[in-house]
Amino acid sequence: MSSRTETKNRGGRDPHQQPQRSGVNKNRTNLRVDRDGDLVMGAPKAKRGGISKNKNRGGARDQPERMRIDKPGMAAAIAKHIAQNNTQGSRSSTPVSFSTQRKDIKVTGWKKSKASSNADGGISSLIAFLEKRMGIQMSKRVTAGSSTAQHVVKITDYRVDGDAVVINLPAADASALLRLNGYQFAAANIKVEQLRDRSGSPQNKSTSQTTEELKTILTNLLTRRYNAEQKLLDLSALGQDTELNALGMFDSPTTQAKLFPALMKVCDEQFKTAQEKQETILGVSIANNELTSVQIVASLAPTLPQLKNLDISNNKFANLSAIQAWKHKFRHLDHIVTTGNPFEQMPEHQTELLKWYPTLRFLNGVQVRSDEEALHGSKGAKHYGKPILGPLFQDENQIAENFIKTFFQAYDQDRAWLVNNYYDATSTFSLAVNTHAKRDPSQQETMQPQEWDQYIKKSRNLKHLNHLQARIKRSFTGQVDILNVLTSLPLTQHPNLLTNGSKWSVECVAQPGVPDPTGQSPTGVGGFLITIHGEFNELDRETKEVQKHRSFDRTFILGPGGATGVRVVSDLLTVRAYGGYEAWVPTEPTVPTMPVAPAAPNAAEQDMIIMEFCKASGMKYEFSKQCLDENFWNVPQAMEQFLAVKDTLPAGAFIQTEEVIG
Repeated sequence: MSSRTETKNRGGRDPHQQPQRSGVNKNRTNLRVDRDGDLVMGAPKAKRGGISKNKNRGGARDQPERMRIDKPGMAAAIAKHIAQNNTQGSRSSTPVSFSTQRKDIKVTGWKKSKASSNADGGISSLIAFLEKRMGIQMSKRVTAGSSTAQHVVKITDYRVDGDAVVINLPAADASALLRLNGYQFAAANIKVEQLRDRSGSPQNKSTSQTTEELKTILTNLLTRRYNAEQKLLDLSALGQDTELNALGMFDSPTTQAKLFPALMKVCDEQFKTAQEKQETILGVSIANNELTSVQIVASLAPTLPQLKNLDISNNKFANLSAIQAWKHKFRHLDHIVTTGNPFEQMPEHQTELLKWYPTLRFLNGVQVRSDEEALHGSKGAKHYGKPILGPLFQDENQIAENFIKTFFQAYDQDRAWLVNNYYDATSTFSLAVNTHAKRDPSQQETMQPQEWDQYIKKSRNLKHLNHLQARIKRSFTGQVDILNVLTSLPLTQHPNLLTNGSKWSVECVAQPGVPDPTGQSPTGVGGFLITIHGEFNELDRETKEVQKHRSFDRTFILGPGGATGVRVVSDLLTVRAYGGYEAWVPTEPTVPTMPVAPAAPNAAEQDMIIMEFCKASGMKYEFSKQCLDENFWNVPQAMEQFLAVKDTLPAGAFIQTEEVIG
C-alpha cells in the first residue's frame, strides 16, 4: 500500500481526523444521469424551476473541436464574479495569500469506491474527504506539522463530468489538492491531476480574463435578443440558444441557477442611469422556458422594476404561488401574457393579478381595466380595500399653510433662523428612526452599513428604547437643545410644495387646549395639529451632492406666540427608508373643508347657558364664558375640554363656598 494511503487508527480516533460529513451508505440506489451522461447531483428528477434545453439542440458535443468553449471557466465566472451567489472559493482559519490565477483539477477513481452506492453517487462524501485532507495538507505547510492551526477548506465550485469531478480552485488551494493524488477514499485509490487544454498545457486562466469572456458572450446574447422597435428583450426559449448550450449552462441545475442572475447583472451594467434603462426596455418575454417557478428568474424584478409588458406564457406555473415572488413587484405593469400555464384554469387568477398589479390594463391582450382606473391604480382599492381619501386641511387665515411653506424651506437652508423664529423655551422636539418601514419596491437603493449613524444616537423610537432615562434624555426642550440636535442632522433638500405637491401628504385640523404661553387662558387656546408625510434628499456637507433618498413623517402642534406669531409647541420627526408616495394617492377625491362655527346664541341665551355651565363645572362665570367661547358654544365639547384641564386650573377659577353662601 502507498505511503500516502490513508489508514485507520486502530488505537483510537486520529487526533487530526475530523468527523466525516457524509458516511458510506450501504443502500444501493440507481444513479441518475442527464441525457449527456452526466451524473445529476442532489437534484430532483424533474427540473423544478429550471430552464430546459431542447432535445435537438446543437450542443458543444455536436460542434467542431475548434468551436468548444471553456465551460469550467465560464461557470466559475458566473459563480464568483457575476452572479455573486455566495460562492467564495476556499477559506481557511489562518490567512493565506490569494491569487487571481485559478486552476481546474480533475479527480477520478472515486466511482469505484464504496461511497458510490450513496444516493448522490458518493459526491458529497468525496468533497468532504477532499476538504478535510486539503486542510491537513495546508496546515502542515504553514505550521510544520502542528495540529493547532488546522485549516478549514470549502470546495464550492465543482461539476461532474462523466467519471470525473472537475474542481475550480485558486492556485494555492489547487496545489494542496494535487498532493492528494494516490490517496485512498472509501477503499478506492483516487487520481488527482490538473486539467489540460487541447495543446497539452495546464488550464490556468485568470479570473478577470474569464469574467470578461463571459460578459462578452452574455452581452452578445442580450444584443441578439433585443428588439429596438418594440423595446422588447426576448429571453424566451433560452434552452434552445446555441451559444448558451455551448457554455454548458443547461447541463446541471447548478449552472442553470447561475445563468439568469449573471444575465441580469450584465444587462444592468449596460446603462448609466435607471431612467435610461427604463426608456430602453419596456417589455420582457420569458416564454417557453418550461419554468415551474419564477425563483430562478426572480432577479428580473429588481433589475427592471419599471417594466410595462411581461410575457410568461407557455411555462409550467401550476398555480399563482409559482409566481408569488413577483407579487407587487412590477408597480407600473400595463400588460401581462399568461396563456399556456396550468394556473389559467383557476377562475380567480384574473382577480388576483388585478390585486397584484394596480396599473394593469391588459391581460392576454384583453382590456381588464379602464385607462382612467389604471392611471390612478384605483380598481384594486375600490373593489378590494377601503378607499383612500384626500387629505383634510382645516386652516384659518392661511396660518398653517404659510407655516408649512416657510418651515421646510428654512429647514433646508437656515435651521438657526428656523429655531429662533418658531421655537421657544417650552417647545419640544424628538426624533425616531424607523429602520423596518416598508420600502418602495420600484426603487432598489442599496442600504449601506451604519448609514443611520447620524440619527440613531438621538433616536427616541419607543419600540426599541426601553430605558426611562434614555427616553427622557432624547426628548429635547428649548431653543438651545433643539438647535443643537437639528444642526447635527444631515443636510436636506425637500421637494418643492408647489411644483411637486403629489410627493406630499399634509393634513391639518383644529387643536383646542394648546397651552397659552401668556398664562392668561388656564384652559388653553386654539391651535393646529399638522401631520405631514413626504420625502427628502440627504446631501453631503462638503459637496452638497445627493447621498440618499429618504422618507419622513412629521407631526406639529402649533399655537400662538413666537417671533412670527406662530410657535411650535411640539415637533415629532420620524425618518425612514424611501417608501414612495403611492400610498396616499386618493382614490376618492375630497374637497378640503374649513371648520364652520355655529351661529352664536343671543345674549339672553348665552347667559342661561353660562349659568348652567357654572353649576355643572363649579367654575366662576367669567371662566365658564371663556371656555364656552373657545368651543363655539358647543356645551358637550366645552365640558370635555374642561374635564381635560380641570386639575391644572387655579383655585381662583372655581366658585368658593363663602361666595355661594353670600
